Amino acid sequence: MPESNTSAGSFARTRDRHRFTVTADDDTPMVVTRYGRRDAAATVVYLHGPLADATSLTPLIGELHQHFGGEIAQLVYDQRGHRHGVPFHPDRPTMAQLVADLDVVITHASGRVILVAESLAAILLQEWLFHHRRGVLRLDAVVAICPVPELPSDEKPVRAGRTDWARRVVSKLEGELLVAFGVLDCDNELRILESTGVLMEALRRCEADVAVVEDLLRGTPTWIVAGKQDWLVGYKRVAELADTVWAEWVLVEDAGHDLIHTHTRIAADAVVAALEAAHDQTLFRGA
Repeated sequence: MPESNTSAGSFARTRDRHRFTVTADDDTPMVVTRYGRRDAAATVVYLHGPLADATSLTPLIGELHQHFGGEIAQLVYDQRGHRHGVPFHPDRPTMAQLVADLDVVITHASGRVILVAESLAAILLQEWLFHHRRGVLRLDAVVAICPVPELPSDEKPVRAGRTDWARRVVSKLEGELLVAFGVLDCDNELRILESTGVLMEALRRCEADVAVVEDLLRGTPTWIVAGKQDWLVGYKRVAELADTVWAEWVLVEDAGHDLIHTHTRIAADAVVAALEAAHDQTLFRGA
């Protein structure tokens, strides 16, 4: 990938950015942002990490937008129940809402579809794949960045640390996520913390059969990028996952869980490789 000539965020002011509203299956409006061509031959759809929002992916989106000159499309949205997303509907299963929302967003993707999942969004990816296991899967490649494929089963509340948030019974994992995604000391920190429990409970109550999901990923070109200094998920666990699903994977020696910000170019290279694989599939299939 060539060196950037402008800052990663400058693309946000170009005419290639378009915000539009989609309607979820429960009639809830959601805002989606598209970068690049509406009729592009390939679209990258992003799933941001927990406690974050779509802006956490800005460096990666900007890098790819500049690299391709806006010729590919990129779709990003704030997931329901996360930092700036619409609230969960209290009378519906939480994970089902996240899967249905992703379904709606993907209908606005053109050409080949590459799904990029960050952090715990890997669990949503698994649920989405499992939900579509019996149908035609509109997915050509997967990129998982610092994936957390499951939550630890023995999480215990934090009893020490910053008293203003530790006393809210935040788990150790959640506390580390707060730091990784820069939630601490933000204006709406309390509201984010209050919604965290609902989200974590949803991620713990997943229905996906892991063996089925692994089979689906073996049949889909997959890239995994992880940091060796990522304490949220050990790199050995990521290596095991990559080997199981036959993924190409990159281990960044000095990277932590915020790899998208600290090593944007490496994350972008994985997405470029996925786009190239999707393009090759198009040629092979005679499309």
